[in-house]
Amino acid sequence: QRQMCIRDSIKVDDSKQVGEVLKLANEFQVPVTTKGAGSSLTGGATPIHGGWVLDLSRLNHLQLDEKNRLARCGPGGVVSNLQSEAEKLGLFYPPDPSSKDFCTIGGNVACNAGGLRCVKYGVTRDYVLALTGFMANGDQVTWGRATRKFATAYNVRDLWIGSEGTLGVVTEITLRLVEKPLYRTTFLGAFASDELALSASLALSELRIRPSSPLSYALTVHC
Repeated sequence: QRQMCIRDSIKVDDSKQVGEVLKLANEFQVPVTTKGAGSSLTGGATPIHGGWVLDLSRLNHLQLDEKNRLARCGPGGVVSNLQSEAEKLGLFYPPDPSSKDFCTIGGNVACNAGGLRCVKYGVTRDYVLALTGFMANGDQVTWGRATRKFATAYNVRDLWIGSEGTLGVVTEITLRLVEKPLYRTTFLGAFASDELALSASLALSELRIRPSSPLSYALTVHC
């Protein structure tokens, strides 16, 4: 009962320490809540059952593979940093949650974050090739593989994405990068009614034009 009231924050500097913490927590039945930047509006990093808060913010390593268009990163890496480093190499990481300047990649994986560009480019799940992490008992696992095609056995990787830490703790993510768009143009449209604004989006679809951020082109002006 006393353990259920403990709310100690544990900051790890190495992925192996995550396994050690989880083994101890499993042995002594201490609840563990994983935390990145804590930016989620759902309150997923709140330790409602007490126990330990496992802070992964220091696991922020980033390695870019320009030839294979891959990024290997720690869960504590900030999304905007990944995007800016990728763009220096002419590459692009499309998911863009509104909190990208401070939210972490691990948190994005946990919540399967998207952003305004999701209509054209998809969400976090569409760019995750492999995950490495630890089960609740401290056993290390790797799901997926850093290859373009990997279709062997059960797709546990996608099961972990969006599970919000309920299946295990992610300590490294391998992400797929794409070519950076050569041009980016913003259009502003004015419409006399809501109906015309909505029909414009359907018209673009019929023309096989898919805007990156579809919410940005509808502006209704009542005359």
